[in-house]
Amino acid sequence: MTNLPQGIQLVTYTLKNGEVKQKYRVQIKRKNLNINRLFDVEELKEAIELVNLTRSLTGTEKILLIQKQQEEQKQIIEDYLKDPPFSFFVDKYFNEYIKPKFDGSEKTRIHINAYKSFFNTLKNTEIEILEGSSQGSILDLLNPKKTIKFGDLKPYEIKPHHLNAFLKTHIKLGKKSETLRSYLSRFNVVFNKIKHLDLRFENLINPVLNIDKDLLNFNKSLKIPFRFKKGQFEELTQALE
Repeated sequence: MTNLPQGIQLVTYTLKNGEVKQKYRVQIKRKNLNINRLFDVEELKEAIELVNLTRSLTGTEKILLIQKQQEEQKQIIEDYLKDPPFSFFVDKYFNEYIKPKFDGSEKTRIHINAYKSFFNTLKNTEIEILEGSSQGSILDLLNPKKTIKFGDLKPYEIKPHHLNAFLKTHIKLGKKSETLRSYLSRFNVVFNKIKHLDLRFENLINPVLNIDKDLLNFNKSLKIPFRFKKGQFEELTQALE
C-alpha cells in the first residue's frame, strides 16, 4: 500500500539469518499521547483503526485509559516478581520437590495429586484479618476486618495469628483435628524450604511453633471401640496368613 494514512509507515528490516521482514509502524506523539507500535503486514486494518481512534477526543481518552491499565498491569507483574507472595513459593516448592517424584505409576500420581489438592487449599483458604492492625492492641477493636487469601500474604508477613485464622476457617468447615495437624505439618515443610528457594529469606522465622495449639483440639474424631463377633477374629487371622 503506497498511500498510507498519516502516522503509519512501512518499515523494512533484515533478520540475522538474512530474511527480510516488513511491518507497519504507528508512531504518534503529541501532548499526553505517545504511541510507537508495530503491526504485521496483515494487520494494516488494525493499524489504521488505531490512527483513526486518535483523531477524536473520545478515542484518545480510550487509548490513554488502555495505556494506563497496561502500565498498571506491568507494575503489578514487576512487583509480583520483585516481592512474590507465599503462593509463589508454594508453587515453586511443588514444581521443584514434589513434581519430579512422579515416575508414571498410579501410586505416585495419587500421592502428587494429594499434595496438589493441599497446596490449593493452602493458597486459597480465605482468612479474616484486622486491617492496619498490630493484632493485639486495644485499638484493634476500632480497626475494620478484611478477608484475604492465605497465599496472598508475603512469606515475611505470615505470623502465628495468620495460621490461627487459617485453622479457625477450617474448624468452621468441620475439618477434624487430624486434618488440621496434617495441614500444619505440610505448611511447616514448605515454609522451611523458602530459605532454600530464595536466599533473601535465609533468616525467615517459622510461625508454626507459636500458634494457639488449643485450636488443634477442636473437632476431634470420636474413637469408637470395636469388638470382634464370633468367628470374625479367626477369619481375620486366616486372611492375614
